[in-house]
Amino acid sequence: MLVDTGPDLRTQALRYKIDRVDGVLFTHGHADHLHGLDDVRSYCFDREGPLPCYADQHTIERIERVFDYAFKKNAPSTTPQISLPLIEGHSPSAASTSNRLSSTTVEPRYWPSASATSPM
Repeated sequence: MLVDTGPDLRTQALRYKIDRVDGVLFTHGHADHLHGLDDVRSYCFDREGPLPCYADQHTIERIERVFDYAFKKNAPSTTPQISLPLIEGHSPSAASTSNRLSSTTVEPRYWPSASATSPM
């Protein structure tokens, strides 16, 4: 699950060799969280359906406004093929029950920075 699609999504995905995304969870509709959405299209090619991008109502409206071309019936295949399931409420448990979005606790994975090394 990808959290937000910042403008540098492509760079980060290549750097960390992210080869699969099962969905996107948008935290809110600011540009620094949305403007890499076009770059999820490469994760849509081998899917049987659109990539689910979970968001609250305000964020969905913003995505539909900013990326209106992706939701047109005659949108070219080069646009991201996504769906926008609504998350009601503001807690992870509300998201899980209302949209069949399940969660799994995982250990944090820290990426090494240019100035430090990490025991990976």
